[in-house]
Amino acid sequence: MLFNLVKKVANLMFKTLSLSTIALLSASAATAQGVEYLSYGAGYTNLSDGDTSANIYALYGAVDYRVNNAFISGGLGYTRLSDSFDDFGITNITARGGYFVAPQAVIYGGINYFDADDVDSFTSYDIGAEYSFASATVGLNYDDSNEAGYESTVTVYASYRMNETLEAGLFYSDNDFGSTTSLGMDYDDGTFDVAAVLSDFEGETIFGIDASYAFGNDFRASGGYVDLDGFIDILSVGAGYEVSSDMWVDLEFGRASDGVDDIDVISLALTYELGRETLLIDRAQSTQTDALGVFGGLIAASGF
Repeated sequence: MLFNLVKKVANLMFKTLSLSTIALLSASAATAQGVEYLSYGAGYTNLSDGDTSANIYALYGAVDYRVNNAFISGGLGYTRLSDSFDDFGITNITARGGYFVAPQAVIYGGINYFDADDVDSFTSYDIGAEYSFASATVGLNYDDSNEAGYESTVTVYASYRMNETLEAGLFYSDNDFGSTTSLGMDYDDGTFDVAAVLSDFEGETIFGIDASYAFGNDFRASGGYVDLDGFIDILSVGAGYEVSSDMWVDLEFGRASDGVDDIDVISLALTYELGRETLLIDRAQSTQTDALGVFGGLIAASGF
């Protein structure tokens, strides 16, 4: 039962959240060289209704490397869902390259490989461009694949930084299956950190908000709420410890409800993050992951 629930949740999230989503940071105009962004992590989540339990295991890593006006980036994610009846693994590999034709304008292209147990693997491709001016950034992305049944997707997106701590974003994505519209915000003053996202796909909605407070002595407290189209909602609280610079261990406890059953959620994660992604479209994925809390890691590791 729980395994089917997890797969149903994953299917809803994959459908409602497009490849590109809200972006909450403006593109950098500075010329740089070397590693601009590095992140990796591992996570374990257990879901239990008292009679049965399901587990989610996740590993991921990403790096961006910049040489003057050119850059390359890559990412790897692996997720495994399992319970006493079934076992299902997902692998995703991404690579991108781009060039800043002007300090505020970048063009890029990428390749994405997806493989899942009992499902044929496939490769998709995307091209795009981003332009920044003043406090705003706009972008355009086109994604397609030679895989039969894969629908090409066009996404337009924009973000606006209201001040140094608060930024809001919007994106619109469209293909033959339907359109997705998302709104989001991010607030970070070094002590409080809040991320939120609201996505709608043809009347199916996902809302997520996650917040943390850093005490200044290597500890932080966190909490979040996620609503998956009224089908299930998740409330969680947690605490984290910075074991070394930019590396955190976080433990979260939550309760998920589908209106019939209550499900206990326990999540343990080790994360490291340094710098920020070169492309705004990649940084959008990080914002989405933060806002969706426990299930955000499922999306990030799977490359959606």
